[in-house]
Amino acid sequence: MTHPRWLALLPALVFGHVLVDYLPTYWPNTLWICNLCAGALAMGLWFRSPLWVWVSVLWLGVGAPLWLVDGWVGGDWQPHSFGVHLLCPIIGLVGLRGVQPPRWRFELAVAAMLGVQGLCRMLTPPEMNVNLVFESALWVGVPFAVHWIGMMGALLIGLAAVDVLIERMA
Repeated sequence: MTHPRWLALLPALVFGHVLVDYLPTYWPNTLWICNLCAGALAMGLWFRSPLWVWVSVLWLGVGAPLWLVDGWVGGDWQPHSFGVHLLCPIIGLVGLRGVQPPRWRFELAVAAMLGVQGLCRMLTPPEMNVNLVFESALWVGVPFAVHWIGMMGALLIGLAAVDVLIERMA
């Protein structure tokens, strides 16, 4: 990776904004996968890790359209959300210019989401529904078991599609 290290400061500032917005009162919201990816992107760019940058951009590429839909149907848009969902993916793509796709990127992305889902299920209150681990989004309205299986299937397809796009853009 040949990008300047200062590029890592932008997603670090975005992640810092997430922390300022949510700590200490609403700390579970820091565990949304897109928020975590802003921090992971900053670390990946700083340490020049193509794997961490690629995985972060994968999840942000999947999460941004979901964030837009959620906002349009009545979800709330926090000021930091624009940095997380719009600025960070662009910065990640800049960092990935000319980089070969790292091995295990897809598997790490899936493992990261399953790990974050398990963590959220154990540590966050059901009423916050972080990463939709307790119930489907209000605009979907299906039973949780159907929601979770469908969500995982859609996320896997989304990850594969975004991976192809990143590979073509990098």
